[in-house]
Amino acid sequence: MEKINFQGAGTFTLAVHSTDDDAEAATALHFSAGMGYLKWNTGKGVETADFALIGNAAAVQTALRTITGWQAVTVTTSETDFTKPHTFTVTFPVGYDDGGQVPVTAAYPSSVYTRGGTKASSATVSVVDQRFSNSLWMGEISGWHEFTVSGSGTVFTGAGSKPKAENGDTYEFSTVEYGIASAGTTVAHTITTKCVVSGQASIAAIPCIASIANAADGKAYGRIDYTADRPTQTSQQTEDYFAVGAAIEVMTTTWADGALGTDVPTTTNEHRKFTVLSHVKNGHGKMFAKLDSSPETDSSTDYTLRVTSNNGTTTAFKTVNIVAGVNEVQNIRVTDGKIFAPVLAQTFRLYINKGKWNEEFTEVLTHGSTNAQIAEAINSFAALSGPVKVTNHFHGFDTTEASVTSTMVVTFDAIDGDVPLLHAESVGTLTGTLSTSTITHGSSISGGAGARFEHMEAGGTINITSQETVTFTLPSGGAGNVVVFSYDGIMQSGAAVALSADIADDAGIDTALTTILDDNNVEVVAAAVGDVVGTFTASSNTVVVTLQKGLSGSKLEMHVLSGGTHTSTTKTVNRNNNGKTFRIKRVGHENVALASADNVFSATAFTIAREDYNFRVGDEIAITGCTAGTAADAPCGKNEPCLNKISAFASSQGSTVVTIPTIVVTDDAGCAATLIRDTLILDSIPDAMNGAVDIAYTAPSGSCSVAEVTKGSSESATCSNRGSCDGGSGLCVCHEGYSGEACETQTVLV
Repeated sequence: MEKINFQGAGTFTLAVHSTDDDAEAATALHFSAGMGYLKWNTGKGVETADFALIGNAAAVQTALRTITGWQAVTVTTSETDFTKPHTFTVTFPVGYDDGGQVPVTAAYPSSVYTRGGTKASSATVSVVDQRFSNSLWMGEISGWHEFTVSGSGTVFTGAGSKPKAENGDTYEFSTVEYGIASAGTTVAHTITTKCVVSGQASIAAIPCIASIANAADGKAYGRIDYTADRPTQTSQQTEDYFAVGAAIEVMTTTWADGALGTDVPTTTNEHRKFTVLSHVKNGHGKMFAKLDSSPETDSSTDYTLRVTSNNGTTTAFKTVNIVAGVNEVQNIRVTDGKIFAPVLAQTFRLYINKGKWNEEFTEVLTHGSTNAQIAEAINSFAALSGPVKVTNHFHGFDTTEASVTSTMVVTFDAIDGDVPLLHAESVGTLTGTLSTSTITHGSSISGGAGARFEHMEAGGTINITSQETVTFTLPSGGAGNVVVFSYDGIMQSGAAVALSADIADDAGIDTALTTILDDNNVEVVAAAVGDVVGTFTASSNTVVVTLQKGLSGSKLEMHVLSGGTHTSTTKTVNRNNNGKTFRIKRVGHENVALASADNVFSATAFTIAREDYNFRVGDEIAITGCTAGTAADAPCGKNEPCLNKISAFASSQGSTVVTIPTIVVTDDAGCAATLIRDTLILDSIPDAMNGAVDIAYTAPSGSCSVAEVTKGSSESATCSNRGSCDGGSGLCVCHEGYSGEACETQTVLV
């Protein structure tokens, strides 16, 4: 595997630096006075080591060795002038387990620690990089890294020609040394720019969409922004690849870059086998897999690993745009090139489970059959449990029943879930092309390229966290009410809300919700009005509240204090799958290139000179390859990935206008569009929705069953003591004469 690193002895980089902008050019004697400290929890309490900011490596090492268990740490540096910014590398002895702990460091204020004189106000001490002992990590950098910056402030080249980046990676850059402001936190965006890589892939010079200010001296400090929803295009988080409990075996050969068929001997850690104990993150968000023994430290080898696990890896996906489908929707069409063009007198049959033992087919139908006739024919299939509905509405456009412009759209009952694709077969003469296609899979969730569903597998599970929407509908005359809110039995402490006129978001309702406080005076529903959406519409007498992700709408109540009619107020909660867990039955992948000859981009819209693509509101279109002379005139400013969510259609015969509100374009030269849709077929029916959610994905895992054969005798017996567990598949291999998932059944007498 590429980007694999092994770490034996734990190490961290301790920086004595300034919080000033362009601080690497700090004035002479900036650190000639003042004291710094490092705190560490030894397991028996927190111990502190103090050292002078001007101290050399030997002085800092002496100070750190006063911490219990640190008697053998080493401190090194290449610096010689300690009156200017400088760093130390602190290394634990091999075998010392740092426990995934991050040291706490800072400089004492002169008012607290006066020894050594008054320090510069901006002088501080920070851990700017850390790699944990006995671990495996991925990528090329694990904390802050020094970069040089182009004159335009948009191209960053890392020291040592690393890291290499991919389009869509998100970095954080700062002209303050190591991005640490005086409060010890990352500085504001005025001097730290979120960089989304664009323009090239796998290069050391990182091109950013936005430029960074104040980089006049050509220097900056950067790190991967692990607060982003998708920090890197290719995940570098170890938990996505190595489950806790997984066995990792280092193979004896790896590959040669540029010649994948050529074996290269592995000379470091070869034949070693490790077990993953846990996953930990350093202070910069980099994740490490802690191992059960100490490997040789190595970051230069492209390792080939064999990973064996009965446990599923877990991956967190944040702010994923999805479309959740309840009913299976299929399309029966005859096309003549790019438009629907059935000949009404021509005949055909429909099949389900075509070519299988349970194949069924209808009587002969015509393309002029009514919707009711088509529905009746499909309802005859024994494979279906519920009735179907047939219409002619496609992309919101009525193609007209039993007409020469018609297409048939079949909606199956939700109880049937994921329905096998119907097969249409002509009987006799056929003009054009007869086909069927799936518009929406039943009991499914789908997403575009930004969702990263392509690596999910059947047998895995997903747990969804989303925003629930609560609607309170007052009876006629309820607009005069004065109301208050509660959540989980906790009443608001702020002023009541008068429903005398329309109330917009970020106004009275939101303010009231921020005053619901727990016993520790912590906001329960929202810390600020921007965290919740609450509105009142007088014309419909409805109060609508959209909660933060993870909160339960069933716990939110509205209470009428006084006013008009309210006795029959109703409450409706749209859960949007919040808190639901689904098992994946099947994964489907669609990647449809939209013929460039048929496409025309314009501001916030995309017109396709054909009507047969299976678009849906919420689907995602990727735009690539734009060659506009002026970047600002092209979609996404020519930056890639350029992923755009469809918000609406405006169709007519022979043409579909797709609304993409996030793009503005006046030059679409060279642009190519692709419909990307990955679909997860689920084991139960989700709530229909189109929006952003967080998803926790657990990959499929094998587990050898434990069966109790005789009460009290073998409750913990793997495979009932009648077989062995195959660690690769997680299945029991039963001894002769026994069968079953846990070898619990005796099949013959032995």
